[in-house]
Amino acid sequence: MQHFENILYCPFGERGNETAMRRIIHLAGGRHPKIHLLDVVPPGQRHVARRSLVDLARLHPATKDVEVEMSVESGNRTDAIAGRIEECGHDLVVITPEDDSGAQKATARLVRECRIPLLVLRSNPYRNERVLAAVNPTSRRRELNIEVLAASRLVADRLDCELDVVHAWQLYGEPGMRDSGYVQVGDEEIEAKLAIEREIRRVELEKMLTDPRVGFEPGQTHLPKGRMVPSVAQVVRHVHASMLVVGSAGRTGWRRLVMGNSAEKLVEEVPCSVMVVS
Repeated sequence: MQHFENILYCPFGERGNETAMRRIIHLAGGRHPKIHLLDVVPPGQRHVARRSLVDLARLHPATKDVEVEMSVESGNRTDAIAGRIEECGHDLVVITPEDDSGAQKATARLVRECRIPLLVLRSNPYRNERVLAAVNPTSRRRELNIEVLAASRLVADRLDCELDVVHAWQLYGEPGMRDSGYVQVGDEEIEAKLAIEREIRRVELEKMLTDPRVGFEPGQTHLPKGRMVPSVAQVVRHVHASMLVVGSAGRTGWRRLVMGNSAEKLVEEVPCSVMVVS
């Protein structure tokens, strides 16, 4: 992943779209960068033109060599986006979500099903740009973690900002060691096991960061102990990250009900923008 060269932007509402367009412009790169503004309205509903967004993009100094176009479709947002991806080969989808239930459901479905990077773009709650990549170096889905790091580096380069990496971890069986009435494990032994586990995770993370496909040294690495969603969300707030990049297992059906989808939960939990890589 070297550039976001063919970006699809689908605003879900009216708020913050001009600011969003300015940030999207900075993300576009490559030899022939394109930004396509897709407006989707419910069947039978009158369309309110967003031509001002296209004009804003074309007049922005950074879009001198960026092709900007617009189309309007009637129907379901997620289906329209999926159709554009299949037909036009976009490499990044950007949405600006709203608070209504329909927009929230569409966002959740895209997080689960979008097969290219999806950026849920929100206004920056902090003064500066800072990207935070959430990875799991011990996961079987190593390639997905590499893609998360590559996308994070690309965004940080385009926004000219700091890039941190976070890996939340847990010691398997720790609650049972502390609370079991059958197996007695002392606090010192548990703390020793935790120290060993943390060191294993640190080494695995460093090993992943030396992969030639990653090729960068993060500003900071964070290794919070705890469940992924609350631990990562806490780091987001602590470092004032303006964008979180995370991988998605894309679970649907019974797997989603039983195991959940961490990316979907993080989109709901954190105040900043979230890029989901599948």
